[in-house]
Amino acid sequence: MKVHVYFRSLTDWSHTERSEELVDLLAKLGLRLTKADEIEPLRKPYDLLKWETMWRGRGTEDAPHSCTILFKGEGATKFSGSVSWYTHLHPGTERFNTIQLRLENRKMDTHQLLAIGDALFSWSNAVFGMISRDSLLNLLGLPPASRKFLPGVFWVNYFGPCYLEHPDFHMQFPHDAVGDGIRVQLTDLLDDPRLVQVEFVNEVKTRLGLGWFAQGPADGYKVPAFDFDQLWR
Repeated sequence: MKVHVYFRSLTDWSHTERSEELVDLLAKLGLRLTKADEIEPLRKPYDLLKWETMWRGRGTEDAPHSCTILFKGEGATKFSGSVSWYTHLHPGTERFNTIQLRLENRKMDTHQLLAIGDALFSWSNAVFGMISRDSLLNLLGLPPASRKFLPGVFWVNYFGPCYLEHPDFHMQFPHDAVGDGIRVQLTDLLDDPRLVQVEFVNEVKTRLGLGWFAQGPADGYKVPAFDFDQLWR
């Protein structure tokens, strides 16, 4: 079973220190990078100097600047992933920085998966994140107009301050504090059959509020007051 870990952030990741922090963080989690490149197929062996060069991204300080790195590795488990960031975007542009991992789950237990999720949530300063069975996801297929809404509910869900501080966001589930946000784990087991049952998923969404998922009456749709300022020029 593959596991997908995914986070959205509005924090500026463009500085080289952030790249070093991420490499160190993955290593502490038992995830050792072996290959990294800007395009597939991944043939270039991971090298810290090349990684930092790629992290500098494409663009100039007075124009949109961006970086996307694809990577894979091994250690505690085999994994692959990507990290993308933007900065100096035109004011009004609405994009999120993202980081995601796909993990082979044969050697990992719940505690290890939560440790990875918590660490990446804190590093990324994410507004939202999740951990799920990879087979249940269609995150990358979201149409652009839906990117500001929650993509769904998952085995583990992370919410940052922009949700927690919104007056209409009412958390009605047991949760744990992680960094400046919270982690909500819906079931004990990653492969709990309820996670694919329409009735269970709809109940969770209803309790959180259908408007956060762009469901229900359009005049009831809700999104936090996302602050894109760090990514604009």
